[in-house]
Amino acid sequence: MKDTLLDEVHLKVMKLIEATPDITQRDLAEKLEVSVGKANYLLKGLIEKGLLKVENFQKSQNKLGYVYKFTPAGLEHKARITLRYVRKRVAEYEAMKKDLDSMNRPGN
Repeated sequence: MKDTLLDEVHLKVMKLIEATPDITQRDLAEKLEVSVGKANYLLKGLIEKGLLKVENFQKSQNKLGYVYKFTPAGLEHKARITLRYVRKRVAEYEAMKKDLDSMNRPGN
């Protein structure tokens, strides 16, 4: 269960990074509804696992920003957890459909 939850959090982080590679940790935290410290922890974990890399770039004349990029291992990981997530959701849907079908049968 813990791995599934972590997969879902990693998937959310990776989707946000895919959509906005130069997302700030503050913006990431807001979108995930977590603290900036938690967002930093999640990013560091993905970087330490070799799934993301971070590069500096000049955002304005006096501020550096970061851009997050997926490593090949990161792309593979994202594909794997996306597939697991979809399979889990399909299984949940099928279980609910089966329950609804059994409730709607004549005699129930």
